[in-house]
Amino acid sequence: MHPLKTWFRNLKVSQKLMLITVFFVMPDSLMFYFFITGMNANIRFAELEKMGNEYQRPLERLLQLIPEHRALAGHASRGDAALAGELQTMEHQIDAAFDALEAVDARIGPALQFTEEGLAKRQRQQFRVETLRADWEALRTVLLDLAPAERAARHLRLVAGLRTMITHAGDNSNLILDPDLDSYYVMDATLLALPATQDRLAAVMDHAETDLQQDVISTQERQQLAVHAALLQESDLDRIRGSLQTALNEDGNFYGVSATLQERLPAALAEFTAAAEAIIGLTRRLASEETVHLTAAEYRATGQLAREASFRLWTVAAEELDRLLDARIHNYKNRRTRSMIVAGLALLAALGFVSFITRSISGPLRRQAAELRAANETLQAEIAERIRAEEKLASVHRELLESSRKAGMAEVATGVLHNVGNVLNSVNVAASLALEKLRNSKVEGLAKATVLLAEHERDLGAFMTSDPQGQRLPRYLQRLSSHLLAENAAVRAELEQLGRNIEHIKEIVSMQQSYARVTGVLEDVPAERLIEDALQLNTASFSRHGIAIERSYTPVPPVRVDRHKVLQILINLLRNAKHAVEDAHPPAPRIGITVEHAANRVRIAVADNGVGIAAAHLTSIFRHGFTTKKNGHGFGLHSGANAAREMGGSLTAASHGPGLGATFTLELPIAS
Repeated sequence: MHPLKTWFRNLKVSQKLMLITVFFVMPDSLMFYFFITGMNANIRFAELEKMGNEYQRPLERLLQLIPEHRALAGHASRGDAALAGELQTMEHQIDAAFDALEAVDARIGPALQFTEEGLAKRQRQQFRVETLRADWEALRTVLLDLAPAERAARHLRLVAGLRTMITHAGDNSNLILDPDLDSYYVMDATLLALPATQDRLAAVMDHAETDLQQDVISTQERQQLAVHAALLQESDLDRIRGSLQTALNEDGNFYGVSATLQERLPAALAEFTAAAEAIIGLTRRLASEETVHLTAAEYRATGQLAREASFRLWTVAAEELDRLLDARIHNYKNRRTRSMIVAGLALLAALGFVSFITRSISGPLRRQAAELRAANETLQAEIAERIRAEEKLASVHRELLESSRKAGMAEVATGVLHNVGNVLNSVNVAASLALEKLRNSKVEGLAKATVLLAEHERDLGAFMTSDPQGQRLPRYLQRLSSHLLAENAAVRAELEQLGRNIEHIKEIVSMQQSYARVTGVLEDVPAERLIEDALQLNTASFSRHGIAIERSYTPVPPVRVDRHKVLQILINLLRNAKHAVEDAHPPAPRIGITVEHAANRVRIAVADNGVGIAAAHLTSIFRHGFTTKKNGHGFGLHSGANAAREMGGSLTAASHGPGLGATFTLELPIAS
């Protein structure tokens, strides 16, 4: 008996009950653990949001100062010496903002993935605090020496970098995933809408100031101002008002109404709305009037009021977002504390209950023990039955493996018979041609000439010189001998072709017999020789049907293959191409063969201008048993593709559709 089972049996009933209670409590304990873990995750989630909000503060400050610095630098570069001191003061403010950004980056940057690895994951490697500050220092050094366009471009790159860092902070601080409607819509304003508005206001102010340097604003410029006004109204102001109003409406549905949110946010929003509507109104006025009745200074002052109001609104919204997040964290912590107290009380109650029932269930436990023994015996019987079922399943599995092996052997045999059939067709053609030449032989003319000479044996001289028939006989014998020599050469060529075909059948059968013993022998063979051998076996058929063979061979290294398998594949491809051309009846039937080097393989392509292949069939054409020919078996291409894979190559098909021909590509590994 197992020592653990012996130990359990020796326990008292109260101890067993206590142990059982522990096991029953374990699932609840796990659930409680996951609950607390979830609470901690929610707290961490909100704390990370606060980090993102904190990281954005110096970025917002820089987003406010950089465009203002650009405008001041533009005026200073035009000789306004009074602005030099103001420009220097603003540069000190920007330095202070960068100092604040570096401090917050050192403290919470790694948590927000402001590291080389974290930024690289989102392809933002260049948006490090150090890189941005270095760009600022480089700009300040040559500020007044730069051309206006270059100075503007550098300021815009800084602003783009700040916007990207705000986006990165939002992506990695969970701000963008905020789960509560009130804080979510405040986040939408602080993280997305307000930075976009502030950036757009700066761009619109620069654009309008340039236009106001002229007496008349062109139609194109007025159209652009109209677009800016529409974007400021619809994409910026309406969105900000909608988001913050939704946050105010939803505030009481989560962790109680935030008094400061309800008090501060409407006032800041109203101030921003008034300032934004003023600049939007001026922009629309410029867009509608061809003659300018407004100075650049007046427009910039109105725009500056709108930007300053937007940053004050951002500050209020960011502070209120922190308060909402603090309320959420406080709520989660209170729930966690209450849950732990309730769990402790529940555990004490469970222990008291176990102590109570221990004294009253000894008898029922004995009956339950008997029932458990009976259940155990039933379980043992079921286990034995399962073992028998598994043994039977193993036997069936072995039978299936044997059936699969036999099916594979049958498939190989089918492929070989198909290849033998291909060669037998060539044998039949060669034998038929030889027989036809023998039937049409002129050898009977020789026999007639011999009889004629025998009849005039006694007067042969006179017959050859005086008789007209005798006079024609030498020329007739000369022409007959030439014809018989040509006829003999043609029959001998057909018989030699017949011999080669029979030899190839012997090789196919020999290769099939070798499947039961060893795998095919790989040889280093020139690809051109394999192709020419395959063409030779089909030459008579191609000639009979008037099919032109076009060769395009480029120098390639030898291939390491089983020569007989490759020959079977090529013969099958050539016969399929011949049948496709015959069925299509093109004006100039042709089969093209190309050989080229492709990486570590040699690529052999067999192309025809035959009937082509439908797109739906291209994915099925190499499947066993699939064929589009009336008398086809669906074995040749299947076995060819398998043989190519076995040799480390591939066989693929391509066609532009029915009637447009097809190309079969055989790739074979080159010799090492």
